[in-house]
Amino acid sequence: MIRRGILVWIPTLLSAASFLLFRFQWSPLVQSQLTDFMLGFQDGMVLALLVCSLLALISTLLTCRNPEKLQKAYVEETDERTQLISRKAFSAVGWALFFVLSLIHISEPTRLA
Repeated sequence: MIRRGILVWIPTLLSAASFLLFRFQWSPLVQSQLTDFMLGFQDGMVLALLVCSLLALISTLLTCRNPEKLQKAYVEETDERTQLISRKAFSAVGWALFFVLSLIHISEPTRLA
């Protein structure tokens, strides 16, 4: 549970930092070529990541404070059957994405600007 809490902080801090850097144009990267749609899309994605990670962080903190919920979360997290199923599913999805993205990359014509 502690590991999950630490892992939840990482996207929270990254999304908050990137929102501040790009929204208020404090970034050293050039942002002049971005259209309004692109800036709005970027803001929406970063804010959605920030909200989701804050909700996950609050959920983790509430779970850590309640011993019954903490015991239940520990049992769910250390269940070997669930770990095996998720490992197999993520492996299949990972290979599928690898092959699909490889085919897309090969079939996409090279664009020279």
